[in-house]
Amino acid sequence: MLNKFFGGIKDIWFCTKYFAKFAWKHLPIYYLYILMSVIISTAGPFVSIIGSKYLINEIVYEQNRNMNMIIFWVAFICIGTYIHVVGNKFANEKQNYCNDQFDRMLHMEISSNTMSSYTICTYMS
Repeated sequence: MLNKFFGGIKDIWFCTKYFAKFAWKHLPIYYLYILMSVIISTAGPFVSIIGSKYLINEIVYEQNRNMNMIIFWVAFICIGTYIHVVGNKFANEKQNYCNDQFDRMLHMEISSNTMSSYTICTYMS
């Protein structure tokens, strides 16, 4: 049971390592899109959390209520959410484009390796 489990982990590790090298060799910008997606996905919720905190503080405290600051925090939340959604969509679309490129490259590499091994086997027999 454990041999199967650890064998599966070895296979996953080998495939991940192979793909990472392949991606770095053929399309290194893929890592930039992954990093951008992670940063945007991580920072996005904080815009709403921080903006909401200050917006609520502006609304609750009557003696310090400032309409300009309320409008600012509403705009901050809206613009931050918009940037989060658009940035995440952009990064995901670029990642998907890179994934399509990788798919084509891998199919071509597998096909050429298969053809070259077939040719070698044919000549040897």
